[in-house]
Amino acid sequence: MRSAVLLLLGLVQAGAAVPSVVHAGPGEPYRWVDPPAAVAPANVAPQGRLAEVPAGPDAMVPVEVWTPDLQATVAIGGGPLRVAPGRTSIPVAITPRSTTGLAPLPRSAIAAGNVYEVSVGERVTGTLVLATAHEPTGALFSEDGRAWTAVELVASTAVEARVDYRGAGLYLATTDHASTELPAGPGGAGGVPTWVVLVVLAAALVTLAVAAGTRTSSRNAGG
Repeated sequence: MRSAVLLLLGLVQAGAAVPSVVHAGPGEPYRWVDPPAAVAPANVAPQGRLAEVPAGPDAMVPVEVWTPDLQATVAIGGGPLRVAPGRTSIPVAITPRSTTGLAPLPRSAIAAGNVYEVSVGERVTGTLVLATAHEPTGALFSEDGRAWTAVELVASTAVEARVDYRGAGLYLATTDHASTELPAGPGGAGGVPTWVVLVVLAAALVTLAVAAGTRTSSRNAGG
């Protein structure tokens, strides 16, 4: 009996930290524009960024512009950043957007994070890196939010999607295997958190141990 109780305590302690890692992204809980109900009470609003990138024949490339919360980064490169005569910089804007009012996502596509509106003031080549709250399996692009176009992932990890910059518009990393209510993390890919499963299993073990002890006591008393 004592060993079963110790097992229960150990499993609860091991699982107690799991809810705090319901996140993905740069070292802290993912910041949602439209947070799922499960994380809404503790959600922190994501941040955008407006910046001026030096341009011209002597400008250093590649250059990166990222949001303060590190959830979106634009990496510009591929040659000199040329601008119109009289200008010495290129404006870059990164803005997290609500999905309200945007076109529905294609079937089987679930948002793996926020929609980001990205604009670079000149025609440039580069990539966009989006932190995600679910493991990304795809990405979408829209010029105006009226329709989505599937775009290829240049690279991805469990918490990040990288796509080519296609011009000003809306970018969204998507997944096809995550819950819409609970962001995935080390504790599981949505649904019932791992710590809950562990506690239920431990409780079942304790119940079995108590029942076995009761039967043993009854036999000893009867013998």
